[in-house]
Amino acid sequence: MELRNRWEWLGTRCARFIVDSRRCLWVVLFAAFVPIGLIAEDSSPAAISGSPPEHLQDAQTLLAEGEYAKSIEGFQKVLAAAKNDDAATDLAIQARRGWCDALGAEGKYSEAVELLKADSHLKSSPALLAGLGRIHLRRGELGQAEARFRLALALEPKHIESLNRLGEALRLQGFVAKAGRAWNDLIDVYQEMTFEEAEVLPADDFVEMGLALVGLNRFQEANSVMFEQAQEKDELNAAYLLAQGRALLTKYNYPDSRDCMREILDVNPRSADALAILADNYLVDFQVGTKRYDLAEKYVERSIEINPNHAEAFLVRGLLWLSDGRVGKAREDFERSVELNPSSLRARGLVATTDYLDGKHERLEAAAKEALELNPRGAEFFHTVALAIEQKFRYADVVKFCDRALEVDPNYWSAYATLGVNCLRVGQDDRGREFLAKSREQDTFNPWVLNTRKLIRHMDKNHREWKTDRFVFRIPKPEYAVLRTYLEPLMEDALDKLTARYGAKVELPVFIEAFSQHKWFSARSIGLEGLAAAGACFGRLVTLATPRALPGQNWGAVAWHEFAHVITLSLTDNRVPRWLTEGLSVYEEGFDHPHWGRNFDRDVTDAYGSGRLLPLRELDFGFSKPKYPNQILMSYFQGCLIVRYVEKKWSFDKILEILAGYRDSKSTDFIFQETLGLSLEEFDRGFFADLEEALSHNGYEPALAGDVIPLLELEVESEPDNGKLIDLAWAYFLNGDQFEEDSTITAQKVLENDPDYADAHAILAFVAMFKREDKEEGRRLLELALSRGTKFKFRAHFFLGELFAGEQNSQKGIEHYEAAKALSPRAGGAAFSPGGMNVYYRLYNLYQETGDSVRAVEQMEKLAPHAPEDIRCRVAIAEHYATQGNNDVAARKAFRALDESMYIVPYELRLHVELARLAEQLGEHDVVIREHELLLQTSGHNPKLSHLAIAKAFVAKGDKEAAKKHAQKALDLDPEDDDAKELLKGLE
Repeated sequence: MELRNRWEWLGTRCARFIVDSRRCLWVVLFAAFVPIGLIAEDSSPAAISGSPPEHLQDAQTLLAEGEYAKSIEGFQKVLAAAKNDDAATDLAIQARRGWCDALGAEGKYSEAVELLKADSHLKSSPALLAGLGRIHLRRGELGQAEARFRLALALEPKHIESLNRLGEALRLQGFVAKAGRAWNDLIDVYQEMTFEEAEVLPADDFVEMGLALVGLNRFQEANSVMFEQAQEKDELNAAYLLAQGRALLTKYNYPDSRDCMREILDVNPRSADALAILADNYLVDFQVGTKRYDLAEKYVERSIEINPNHAEAFLVRGLLWLSDGRVGKAREDFERSVELNPSSLRARGLVATTDYLDGKHERLEAAAKEALELNPRGAEFFHTVALAIEQKFRYADVVKFCDRALEVDPNYWSAYATLGVNCLRVGQDDRGREFLAKSREQDTFNPWVLNTRKLIRHMDKNHREWKTDRFVFRIPKPEYAVLRTYLEPLMEDALDKLTARYGAKVELPVFIEAFSQHKWFSARSIGLEGLAAAGACFGRLVTLATPRALPGQNWGAVAWHEFAHVITLSLTDNRVPRWLTEGLSVYEEGFDHPHWGRNFDRDVTDAYGSGRLLPLRELDFGFSKPKYPNQILMSYFQGCLIVRYVEKKWSFDKILEILAGYRDSKSTDFIFQETLGLSLEEFDRGFFADLEEALSHNGYEPALAGDVIPLLELEVESEPDNGKLIDLAWAYFLNGDQFEEDSTITAQKVLENDPDYADAHAILAFVAMFKREDKEEGRRLLELALSRGTKFKFRAHFFLGELFAGEQNSQKGIEHYEAAKALSPRAGGAAFSPGGMNVYYRLYNLYQETGDSVRAVEQMEKLAPHAPEDIRCRVAIAEHYATQGNNDVAARKAFRALDESMYIVPYELRLHVELARLAEQLGEHDVVIREHELLLQTSGHNPKLSHLAIAKAFVAKGDKEAAKKHAQKALDLDPEDDDAKELLKGLE
């Protein structure tokens, strides 16, 4: 039966009350929520006839505002005044309930229980019995909670709060049918009410009835009838806002959920419930950015401070620890959460997750048995494990745990979405589609399901699939020809080389999917837009953004990087930490393809100089909780440097032993002690000493970040030596115009101590050039600094080169640019302001201006190994050498540059034509065949020429049948072609 709103009963309104857009979405967003435990802000649990005395109202106001101690004093005064006054019984009951709620708000549950048990009205008061039942609910004492609610209903069969909370207690015990009957009984109570009876109900009662409808899956009526009326009664009602905020969080509307919590906290900044929910919200909403971890920590710590027995807050804090990889600390908080609320399947599932991550599967199974004994329909336990290990890349096991969840409760719809997405990740496409469709039926606005199903339809229409013995490729149709030509052999080569190097056995086939638009790549990878990456790996699935989606990247290096994850995940059963799998993938980019190796010397030098590199124990925090822009990328680089250090000092075999340790679920401390005989602290000391030694020879003085300024100021204050003063002056110069005067004063202070101090002159030169635009003074000071041996040699030469080049003094400009390049060839390969060009391009332009094309192109040749994504330098090399006739040395250089270009810009027809020509000249027959077969699939190129070229290449390779086939095709296109006739004649 459909419910009626009281306004519809009257028939006096032609227009419904219009609520804000957030609350109009209840039907969409309010699903799968059953609130837990005592809501501390409830201050009027039942309708009370008449107006309470002013002192009771004051106490209730204090409770609503979070002044719990003061509110208790007020309630005690009410009770004292009502003592021995039978006419004030209702007042006494309200005061006792308010006192109980105030105690519960600060986690004093035992005191609250004793308070209610000692009340002489308990056995005759449904309100007090319901209050006691809700404390039992919050503490996970489900049997006792059920008993209290039944006693309340024996006294008052239509008691709204007790009917709803009885349904909650029964559901948590797995008695789904009985819970449904309790909720239906409550709805019947509403149906039988007169308008007048409904009109006097408080907002809390409408919240209770709304939650009953949610329990019955009648979300639309919960929204349009009950919650709307609760809002009309009191739009700042704490129970209403908590329920709404939880529901919005459950349904992924994180911003509006946060708004609900903030509305509560505006009134009551000490609401531990709202603080815990807000922390949970920030933790799961990755679109907030990296600051979400600090915000989550701030709110959860505040929640625990207010209520040290808040089970949900400890759960959230455990999730924070888990995000850092601190499994032991996470377990402590999860166990505390279970201790505080043993009925929480989510908390129990997270404890079991820590067992899983530690490789203690027998303990997980024991925990599962206990959970199902508490609640035989406890699918949430298994789904919680699935969600947690999904963040640890254990996708195959996610599928297994979701399957177990649905075995326990086939109607646990949340698991359908998780199962569908992860089936697609492990190659179970048909199952994935099936479960996503079922999830969509029950949860219309799940963004992950919505986006993934859109993605599937997009791929069905726009992608083309092909299979090899070991791979399944799914590529956008417009890019099929090019990517099949290059991506398939690249991935086959990666599989051969990496499995051999690592001794790995990969489960086949491996799925490679590419996307022409970044939004589709992001949707395939995380279900939402906004993933800041060009590739991702999910075990046997690799997703890539094509060169059209992210132009300017070396897409071959990206693909190789992601396939290296397939190896390291496979070797460790997906237990490899992020720092190591990313470090190895960066390492592998340049191992078999040296010209693909990333140039991160300058970035690492800057980060090290600013103290931003992390100790190994904390390195994964650089991924999960980055504190500055590009820290995630810097953590990739540091992981690679650690791999290189282990290989150099010990051997690559030690890397394999470390991977084996993670496969066996050993801790990082144990692995390094066992494998290298070092504690993590000892390893760090050796690693950073080696890194400092390497960086000291690269000729590039690091830029210092602004956050080092306070530290340097403290050091200078305690020990003002010239070296520290220079570092401080340098940091001032780099970090904004507001520090210009400080930089100048500090450098001049050094010169007061030592007038010949070269670095002080250099800093004053930089100030003159870039802050005051005094080029002449800048030049004078730079030359003075160089003559006296400044550590800023690279920059001094570079900026002198800028000054002379700007004055058309090409020779002097070249002289200084060459000096800068010689000091730090790799740092010189990074772009520098002004102009955004690096040293090599500045030299290239000057040499071109002087007519020295040979030296100009030499700059491009020297740059290419340091710039794996630079297409311009490679095209310049090819264009220069391709014009030098039959000179095979020159042709080889042009050929190499163009072949490398295919992994940066593979869609330019002219480059393929020229590469094919050079390949013919050099006898690179396989490349001739590859390029002309690709050209045959493109428009704008003469197919006869391609068939003839392919035929000649096959002749050279000794494959007469293939040669004959292509020669015949050329002749079919032009029956008078003499070359084709001659070829066929020679093949007879």
